[in-house]
Amino acid sequence: MVKSATVKILLADDSTHAQRMGAKILAGEGIEVVSVSNGEAAVRKLQEIDFDLVLADVYMPGLDGYEVCQWVKKSEAHTGLPVVLVVGALEIYEA
Repeated sequence: MVKSATVKILLADDSTHAQRMGAKILAGEGIEVVSVSNGEAAVRKLQEIDFDLVLADVYMPGLDGYEVCQWVKKSEAHTGLPVVLVVGALEIYEA
């Protein structure tokens, strides 16, 4: 039996809690997760690593999730790369 390649997901979210939880859940399914905290870092990682999926928070400082998605869709090197926009507006705030 030939083992398939590991799925790689880029998780772009300015919430460290969302990064930890996303990585924990996805790693439990055998998925490799690379987390970044803003859109600029996401674009840099996309130029360095081939990903199978991008999960991008809509509300990030700097480049937001929409702008990351636009960058991916305009990039010839990333044709067909799916981008899922997520919103953490209901995340519990701990003071």
